[in-house]
Amino acid sequence: MQSIIYIQYSVKLYRKLILIFFGIIFTTLSTLSTFAATDTGVVSKVIKQFGAGVNISHFEQYWKTPEDIYKEDITEKIKAISAKGFKTIRLPVAFDLYLQPDGYNFQSSMIQKLKEVLTLTYSLQMKLIITYHYGKLNDSNYDNGEVDRIIAMWKQLQYLFKGNAYQELFFDLYNEPTLSSDKWKPAITRMVTEIRKEDSQRIYIVGGTDYNSENELMQLGKIPDNKLIYTFHYYEPFIFTHQGAEWTGSRTKLIGLPFPYKRRRMPKMLAEAKGTDTEKDYLKYNIEADDQYLRDRMRQIASYCAVHQMPLLCTEAGVIKDVDNKYRKRYLKALTNAFEEFYIHAVLWEYDQRFALEGDKISVLSALKKWIRRSKKY
Repeated sequence: MQSIIYIQYSVKLYRKLILIFFGIIFTTLSTLSTFAATDTGVVSKVIKQFGAGVNISHFEQYWKTPEDIYKEDITEKIKAISAKGFKTIRLPVAFDLYLQPDGYNFQSSMIQKLKEVLTLTYSLQMKLIITYHYGKLNDSNYDNGEVDRIIAMWKQLQYLFKGNAYQELFFDLYNEPTLSSDKWKPAITRMVTEIRKEDSQRIYIVGGTDYNSENELMQLGKIPDNKLIYTFHYYEPFIFTHQGAEWTGSRTKLIGLPFPYKRRRMPKMLAEAKGTDTEKDYLKYNIEADDQYLRDRMRQIASYCAVHQMPLLCTEAGVIKDVDNKYRKRYLKALTNAFEEFYIHAVLWEYDQRFALEGDKISVLSALKKWIRRSKKY
């Protein structure tokens, strides 16, 4: 009789231990892959894990065919970025390049590529931001079906990743919008509201219009959703960071600009630029090409977002590699110092293409070492 009681007790104890064991495992897995972001405070804590970040220019290159892009493997590039201490990768994707003929559904090859990238970044303990680049949204079509199309595309990706990697995968809903302010706010608010209906936990990234300018972010203000990160892009002074860029027209035709401003090293103003935006930029260059100016700009946007409880992240900032490398280093050091001073995490543009941090025997990483190391701590 005692043996039977002992056996029954042992079975009950064994069952209890099994339940406890699997309870611990379930809790651990849940902690790794999901979290309940109930307020902006939780989102702010997640941002602190972003560390230093960098964009990879690859899937947004619309001038290539999808087939050619699929053939290029970026696995070793991501591993190299991780080895250099970066904790976040932003992956711009030209969604419209990878759609099926219906204009809504993604090609299966694109879906597979995104899954592979997330698997890799997750294994490297990195954050991944997927962003929609080169959208077609404008003042004419924002309320005529285009917002619905964007929502439909994001819902596909959201469905595929739902329930996974909530602290590792983020959706940057629309890169550098150009709509007027009064149209952009209802457009982005509707995107957030509709996409949110099918996933209560994913964190989205949103910014202001005028190419995600910090001024327009402050104009946009807070959107009624507590699982958002607010972003801005920073390329000031534009005639310095984009000098020589052919896609910006005459505005960046002037080259040889120094950073910081030094009157004796300034190139002469172009005669054909008289009365243009280039001349305006040139005349105020002595003010904007300065460490203190960068600090003042970061203070302004950081203070606004802190007051309005808007978790902040800069998702693009950088300088074209055509610029003298010593000036690039000085600019990036001044910029990242300002980010650090005001606790702004940033994702630089970009790793190894036209704004390369490294590549083609050019590197500015020596100027970023302290920022990369320190950004893990603030």
